[in-house]
Amino acid sequence: LLSTVSVGAGVLPGDVVDAPAGAEADGEVTYMRAGFDRVVGSKDSESFYMVNPEGGAGGGTELSIFLVRV
Repeated sequence: LLSTVSVGAGVLPGDVVDAPAGAEADGEVTYMRAGFDRVVGSKDSESFYMVNPEGGAGGGTELSIFLVRV
């Protein structure tokens, strides 16, 4: 069965070829899939706010990411 995924998080494994037993994979990638609102503060700053797809009571932000160029 296949179903639509609107939000989620996980880790994509890295290269495990020729890795010794019990060794961790190199190059793992962690990802997050969700709806984000983007806010540009200036040419040197922006932020992303994760949007709750269910519009939960209180409307609080689940996650905020701030990027600033120095």
